[in-house]
Amino acid sequence: IQRVRPQPGQAESAQRLRALLEDSEIRESHREGDPRVQDAYSIRCMPQVHGAARQAFRYARDVLEVEANSATDNPLIFPEDGRILSGGNFHGQPV
Repeated sequence: IQRVRPQPGQAESAQRLRALLEDSEIRESHREGDPRVQDAYSIRCMPQVHGAARQAFRYARDVLEVEANSATDNPLIFPEDGRILSGGNFHGQPV
C-alpha cells in the first residue's frame, strides 16, 4: 500500500504500526478466514493521518531550527570586514 503512495511519514507510520501489531491476536486473526471485509477506517487510515502529522512536525521543527540559529537583523553588520548589508532576512514568511 505504501509503495503506491510513497509519502515518507506514511511509510514510517505504517512500519511502526506493523511492528506494534507483530504477533498480536489482531494480526493473526486476519491471516486466514476472517469474515470481515475491511478493518475499521480508523485503523486503515492510521498511517496516512499519523504520517501527514509526522511530516508536518518535521517541517515545523526544521524551519524553527533554522530560524532560531539565523541572523534576522537589518542591516546586517559584519565587523570583521566592515560591511553593512541591508536585506530581507527580517521577513518571517518561512515561519
